[in-house]
Amino acid sequence: MDTLEEKYKRNCLTPEELKEFRAEINGMSDSQLEERLSKSWQEDVLVDDSPVTAQRLTRLKREIDDDLFPERSVKPWWSWGRVAAAVLLPFFILATIYFYQESRSLSSGEVLFTTLAGERANLVLPDGTKVTMNSNSSLVYSPKDFNRDERCVDFNGEAYFDVARNKSVPFIITASDLTVKVLGTKFNLHAYAGNETMEITLEEGEVLVSSRKEDKRLLPRQKAVLDCRDGSISIWEEEKPENASVWKSNELMFLDERLDSVVAVLERNYGVDIHIEDMEMNSDLFTGKVPANDLLDALEILKYSYHMNYRVEAKDIYFSSK
Repeated sequence: MDTLEEKYKRNCLTPEELKEFRAEINGMSDSQLEERLSKSWQEDVLVDDSPVTAQRLTRLKREIDDDLFPERSVKPWWSWGRVAAAVLLPFFILATIYFYQESRSLSSGEVLFTTLAGERANLVLPDGTKVTMNSNSSLVYSPKDFNRDERCVDFNGEAYFDVARNKSVPFIITASDLTVKVLGTKFNLHAYAGNETMEITLEEGEVLVSSRKEDKRLLPRQKAVLDCRDGSISIWEEEKPENASVWKSNELMFLDERLDSVVAVLERNYGVDIHIEDMEMNSDLFTGKVPANDLLDALEILKYSYHMNYRVEAKDIYFSSK
């Protein structure tokens, strides 16, 4: 196993060895996999610390995908979401972690983790904090400073954080206009740069949220909503805070959301462009669940909910009431 792992990180596995490696990883329990990842992360000396260009990252990602999922070459593009959802499987988690360890592209020695459209990834940080990242998200931290006086990460996107408790070393997330400070807790953070609002929904523990305008303390079963335009923070009671992270089960939940907001989430999740030709429908509200790993099913739900038809042209989707 150790030999195969070293050859994998050096990108010199044969196709037969790759299949053997995959079978061994799939046979490991979650706890065994987590322990192995943590040990490799802490002790690995094979990682290339040299700067990595975005082009190289894209090429490496494509090579890994081609090795793991050769059937992608014959699948229609709208089925890729199903394949991308396999990032939650143990083997692809491992591949994702090792791939992103190669992405130490920042000159300051920071480590970058990122997901693309339709992808999700599970991370375990050096302090034991577990992070489940949603599509189009990124997390950056500095290994030399992390877990000393503070545990600081920069974040963009959406993720579920299960923060390891440490009263003497606070965990701090900087997400554009929002700062989150915790000691040990569980919460869902929705903080995509460029959005008008950012949200954090707390399940356990206590959180301090800060903006350029104010600080507010968040308690379990509450949601903080930041208005990025003026820096104000509103606190809402949440009867079911777990609904905020339902996307971890490959579902997207909406509660009285405008159609254009629903479309924006689907575009981000599936990496497509959706056009609503009847703009009057944008003000209609939508409540319900939509699959996060099956674009065709998601489109059918919108079709019947709004009595519309749609057509697909490459990665552009057009809805019309005609």
